[in-house]
Amino acid sequence: IFCNADFISCKYGGVPVKYTGDGFLCFFSGIEHRDRALKAARDIDRINSDKELVMFLHTGEIYFGMVGHPDYASRDIYGDAVNKSFLIMDVFSKKVKRGIGITGEVKDRLKTPYGFKKAIPLYLPRLKESKAVYQFKH
Repeated sequence: IFCNADFISCKYGGVPVKYTGDGFLCFFSGIEHRDRALKAARDIDRINSDKELVMFLHTGEIYFGMVGHPDYASRDIYGDAVNKSFLIMDVFSKKVKRGIGITGEVKDRLKTPYGFKKAIPLYLPRLKESKAVYQFKH
């Protein structure tokens, strides 16, 4: 899964950042980055249709650079958008067995119209707020 996710993300201009256990983190920036991220997620989902794979897309300002002590620093991204993405993904992945979820911030700024299921309201206990997540229709 990870090798394919790497190649597909790069194909659409994404930057693979890291693997976190059974997760994969990358980011997209620039023109139509939301659409390119969704296209990458759709391709990854399509070639892994036999697996229970959950992906999540969020948008916001991030910081990209070296993190950690100079002797072992590595490339990483951080910021509120990254933190919120992980918190939402944690709750979303408990609600669905497979699929692609996106926040309203992503959905509302897509250039291409896509089909989505009705929003799933998620409560994020660590943030003490609710967030609507839309699941991509296969």
